[in-house]
Amino acid sequence: MTQRQLSLPRGVVVNWTDIVEIQKKTLTVSRHGVRHSPEFVCFKLKNQPAKYGRANEAFLKVLKGAVLGGYDVVINPQDQLLKSADWFIAECRKRMSAAASAS
Repeated sequence: MTQRQLSLPRGVVVNWTDIVEIQKKTLTVSRHGVRHSPEFVCFKLKNQPAKYGRANEAFLKVLKGAVLGGYDVVINPQDQLLKSADWFIAECRKRMSAAASAS
């Protein structure tokens, strides 16, 4: 995270001023009889981000469209950044406010 941009795994870079909405979504899934509830942070953007790697495109298209509600960028901060979704959203909102007031 910088003052101007959010850099995410898979080479996705988003300007703070391009973020329209941030929301946390929790999915409950069962794998090998064990329930998991991963938390995802979902972003709606003014402008579409650069494309994800081909291996992730199909998975993310289904995940974003059918399950998580058609968001432009979806990440799991616990798996990808080792941070909780609530912490990540709070940090993003701080930077979005700072970027908006600087404009």
